[in-house]
Amino acid sequence: MPRPQDLAPNYDQVIESVLRDVSAPMSVLKLAQKIVAVRPSTSKDPIKAAEKKIKEAIGRQLVFIDSDTITPLRLAWQGVRFRVDLSREEVSKGFFDVANMFSHYLPEGFNLANFHLMDANGEMIKFKINTIKKNIKGIFGTSEQTFYYCHIPDWLHACKFAQKDYLLFTILDRENGMLKMEHEPSKQINTALLESRNQLLANIFYEMLESSSSERLYLSQALPTAYARLPQKDGYPPYHWVIIMSSDERMAVTGFGDITYRDGKKSMLDSLVEEFDGTKRKSLKKSVSKEQKEQVYRFKAELKHRPKIWRMIEIQGKDMLKDFNRILVDVFDHDFDHLGGFWKLVPRAPHGGAKRGVTRYREVDLGSVDPFGGGEAADVTIAELELGVGSKMKYVFDFGDWIEHVLTLEAIEASQPDAKYPREAKRNTPKYTNCVECLKKGRETTAVYICLTCTKNPDEERLLCEECVENHESKDHYVEKILY
Repeated sequence: MPRPQDLAPNYDQVIESVLRDVSAPMSVLKLAQKIVAVRPSTSKDPIKAAEKKIKEAIGRQLVFIDSDTITPLRLAWQGVRFRVDLSREEVSKGFFDVANMFSHYLPEGFNLANFHLMDANGEMIKFKINTIKKNIKGIFGTSEQTFYYCHIPDWLHACKFAQKDYLLFTILDRENGMLKMEHEPSKQINTALLESRNQLLANIFYEMLESSSSERLYLSQALPTAYARLPQKDGYPPYHWVIIMSSDERMAVTGFGDITYRDGKKSMLDSLVEEFDGTKRKSLKKSVSKEQKEQVYRFKAELKHRPKIWRMIEIQGKDMLKDFNRILVDVFDHDFDHLGGFWKLVPRAPHGGAKRGVTRYREVDLGSVDPFGGGEAADVTIAELELGVGSKMKYVFDFGDWIEHVLTLEAIEASQPDAKYPREAKRNTPKYTNCVECLKKGRETTAVYICLTCTKNPDEERLLCEECVENHESKDHYVEKILY
């Protein structure tokens, strides 16, 4: 005999059933109450359990307009407007690539041969779909793909469609692939309003990215959410989302189909995509003035886990990260034969889970520098990094031991005559410790090494001078130089 709970609808079914009758945005609490009314829960807090299921439905059944308000996915898409232009060939031959035109505006897996177009008067637009099969070389090999081309030469001719005109689309019924298509002649384009709408939508995407708990957004969730948050989404249409992303220097779409920061670290898949489509990562090289090259950047460099150990480094804008790496190795007395890596720390907007007053950073990987001054970050100059007073960077020496440093830019000043840069300007006042072996003999000698083999806990550190350390090394004990 099946149990009663086995016969009850699951949460997805309940949410779908409840949202079917929803015609406007509603509060998360109200939706949770409706879910519990249909599917009672044995949980200690049924409402909280329902709210958790609501969050799991983001992008599939609903989106969040804000932290307290949701709207069904169909309503988020309904009335969305966007615009595209056509290439010279498309205008002359009267066609467009359906997959590119409706990328992510139609449901995943939608049969592109089954969409419908209506004109401004509500009349069906007649068109013909031609399919072409092509062998496409991708990152995982060659595969046969079907391309759908919508031929509308008669409609374009009737509209007197010209090269600089736009096609405007409005989503009427996303699930069934019903869209309205209109013509906007170039003389009627409101350029200022268009730029404003484009920027507004781009800023919504960026605000969502900044507020995310990770450093990426999933397109399936981000697109409907952004349009649901767009004021007057049924008003003057901005560009197609792909154009919005490609035109914004802050964001990019990865090979995984995620939205992330344009200056962020590439994934392995992104690198493969670049290899096959010929695109390249945006260069770190930026134009800098002669004045910027001569300016002196004063950094406070401190060990992340021992912040009392710090050095003040002065380096000019024309100096490179290989120069920065070299002096950091020197002033912190690191071994020579290891890689060093630099990251630029960029402040991010706080999100709901962040502690008040705590700044979140994202790490822009600048690359590494090898012991001989090579590496992808070696020739990047300090001025190119576009740092301001208060900016932070992360520096790691020896990726095996992972000796992490925090670099904080404290000042940007004019260079001093006859000064040689980069240079150490100041360091923490050292607190020297005596050698434990010498103390037993009634002598006070500054300890230079710590024997990690003999040190069992921080209160019983085995600190040794140059002379006494030889006895430990002869016993195959592991010693490490003390950094003051």
